[in-house]
Amino acid sequence: MADIAEMKEHSDICDTIRKEMKVESWVYISIAYNTNRDEKIVLHHYDLPRSVYERYGWVITWRTAKCQCQHPRQHIRSYHSYYNKKIGRGVEINELQSQIIAAKAQVTKVKNKVAKYVQFQKENDMFFDETTDIGLSKVREKLSVKENNLLTLCERMTEMVNNLEL
Repeated sequence: MADIAEMKEHSDICDTIRKEMKVESWVYISIAYNTNRDEKIVLHHYDLPRSVYERYGWVITWRTAKCQCQHPRQHIRSYHSYYNKKIGRGVEINELQSQIIAAKAQVTKVKNKVAKYVQFQKENDMFFDETTDIGLSKVREKLSVKENNLLTLCERMTEMVNNLEL
């Protein structure tokens, strides 16, 4: 049950980052088969927004089945490539984006754990003081380092995007 909640939280974080960075998620789909000479013959292709693909994914399944009927001796496959329409299919930007998502997830997890810890200690320990708790101060120092790393990653991403737009 906790895994599902963590996955939903991670998904929400990813969606927030995508909205902040104005990411346009698209998918390039090609329906093809390979010949005996390792040639890839593309029968049909789509370039769609990811939301359209997720809503009408059955169309790809139908088109693949139709192509399989038209070419019964071949093994028809559909190939999917997800990318950001605004940035393109750049690998380094996708890597940077995944680093930002991971960093933001770490920061959020630590913040939530600190908040739970402080709340628990305030409810159960009447002598608890946030300023004198050594463990809490160490965690907060590490959190500030992670937040600084996140800021530098976001700055690098904005620089990359601005350079691509020029």
